[in-house]
Amino acid sequence: MKYKSLKKLLEMLEKEKVTSLILNSISRTLLEKLKEKGIKVYCAPTDLKVSDALSLYQNAELGEINLKLPKTIRA
Repeated sequence: MKYKSLKKLLEMLEKEKVTSLILNSISRTLLEKLKEKGIKVYCAPTDLKVSDALSLYQNAELGEINLKLPKTIRA
């Protein structure tokens, strides 16, 4: 793996048994690594409060990011 911080992040997410992340921006490299670990990634607009983003997630109103999108994804 190219970046030590990326490796540490993935190890921490695996240790904490994270299954989903809500982000407003992600690189394709990170998205690929998260998908390899079985972690789903959802995109939320930057102007949302965390509580609003969680509410959208709980109501299945956030779209899951897939690998067919461009190199960097932003809400």
